[in-house]
Amino acid sequence: MKFIHLADLHLGKIIYQNNLLDIQIDLLNQVMNYMVQKKIDTLVIAGDVYDRAIASKESIVALNHFLEAMILHYHKKVLIISGNHDSSERLDFASSLLQSQGLYIVSYPEKEIRPIEIEGVYFYLVPFFKPSYIRYLYEKDDLKTYQDAFAYYLSQQTFVEDHPKVLVTHQFIAGNKEVIRSESEVILSVGGSEIIDVDLCKDFDYVALGHIHGPQDVGGKKHIRYCGTPLKYSFSEAKQEKSITVVELGAKGEINVSQLPLTPLHDLRILRG
Repeated sequence: MKFIHLADLHLGKIIYQNNLLDIQIDLLNQVMNYMVQKKIDTLVIAGDVYDRAIASKESIVALNHFLEAMILHYHKKVLIISGNHDSSERLDFASSLLQSQGLYIVSYPEKEIRPIEIEGVYFYLVPFFKPSYIRYLYEKDDLKTYQDAFAYYLSQQTFVEDHPKVLVTHQFIAGNKEVIRSESEVILSVGGSEIIDVDLCKDFDYVALGHIHGPQDVGGKKHIRYCGTPLKYSFSEAKQEKSITVVELGAKGEINVSQLPLTPLHDLRILRG
């Protein structure tokens, strides 16, 4: 099967008093048109749908229109998790209403993940969480770091063994190579305790990551990837080529990952005098 990996939309973001929503809506339409033309039926959004916990009315309307067209008109499936910018309560509201139509939203870590099976591929949705939430969920007071909490959380799950499986998460996953970060990202904790070892994700056929804004693989592994933002949100991203990630998974674990460049209505450039 093929699916699109998208993340960090940050709908409603404002840069230097410029509201980017019209540009963001156009980029979402580019994604939708591509999926329709190429007959790709599944979209994964790995967190930070909105730029603020209390999203603007305009950004909520924009997302609703996009999801309505994707799900009700084109009959696509959309899988969404919450990120550190999102309000879990607001994103989760009424999420079950359209589940039968193909909209799946997970805003809180489930004690037992209920995978979403699409064309023989099992998707495991893990929204952003702090260690305190996992301590509360399992009554485990010794989970202090993000690494401890994430490792324990995965250890409590049962994953399929005879089908391709995809992990979707908004945690900060890093490997032996430094992750390229951007000025527009929020630091999750002081002292680097938010970093989670990429080896914890090694048993998945693909890992769809959100949070880091620069598109990149993690630890030299092409199947563990930050797709990056669809739009440049800081001057540190001015030279990045923004794209969507297209993932194709075979029944026996074969994988092909490619990038489709996006063309915004207006680009962010650094002008030197």
